Amino acid sequence: MVTSHVLSGLWFQPVAEMIGRSEYQVGKVYCHLNEEPRFTNATADYLRDENGRITPI
Repeated sequence: MVTSHVLSGLWFQPVAEMIGRSEYQVGKVYCHLNEEPRFTNATADYLRDENGRITPI
């Protein structure tokens, strides 16, 4: 459950609240899962479609 939430892009704070742990504990265990998606999103170019939705190119 935690892994799927982190991989889906949820921040550590809401995940920690769901499972009754601290944000620090969740971040320490699951931070490696967040690195690649964060890098990909940070370096991607984006387009806004006609509905206002932003998508990476």
